[in-house]
Amino acid sequence: MVPADDLQGAAAANWAKTLGVKSVYILHDTETYGKGIADVFRAVSKTNGFEEKGYEGIDKKAQDYKALGSKIKDANPDLVYFGGITQNNGGLLLKDLRAAGYTGKFMGPDGIYEQAFLDAAGDAAEGAYFTFGGIPGPKMTGKGKEWYDAYKAKFNTEPEVYAVYGYEATNVALNAINKVCKKDRAAILDAVFATKDFDGVTGKFSIDANGDTDSLTMSGVQAKGGKFDTANTTVLK
Repeated sequence: MVPADDLQGAAAANWAKTLGVKSVYILHDTETYGKGIADVFRAVSKTNGFEEKGYEGIDKKAQDYKALGSKIKDANPDLVYFGGITQNNGGLLLKDLRAAGYTGKFMGPDGIYEQAFLDAAGDAAEGAYFTFGGIPGPKMTGKGKEWYDAYKAKFNTEPEVYAVYGYEATNVALNAINKVCKKDRAAILDAVFATKDFDGVTGKFSIDANGDTDSLTMSGVQAKGGKFDTANTTVLK
């Protein structure tokens, strides 16, 4: 249900260009998701003419990143891009970068677009940039707004970025089951792949031959005051 990571990595690099970035230092957490999205960001960065000040995988179980922070401070890139997830020390990484004196921009994907990252990074997260597929709950319209309002009413909290996709995936699966109407996994899977123009809470979309949504919408937000500033969301694609 989530737009493919290659789209997000490219959208991030293009967003960085509009922010005036000329040089980058690219980090990743060595996992398939993190390295994959960092590599796409890296490729588009080269196309955009960014100077690459560094590219490396971090030790996701390190006690601190002080030495890396000092190295990046000395390299002085306009932006540090981190491909990875919160659970692989994303917050501590940013905290140590700031503690080392790095004052440039920091950007990451939806793997760190969650309150847990902001809590882990603390004040260091202020002004950081985040990309993700779709648009945030407060900006949704139609069926999306109905879902968002219902979620807020039931749980009295902002939904995390993946919540809406869990809901959407369930509806796609139920739709396929209702079409097949029998206990046949292969037929149900075929029905999921045959999904066309599904009118869901994230908009109207189809599933392609790879099992991906054809939705291309990407968004970007900044962290401000310990929260995500969704009121000033940037639509990237």
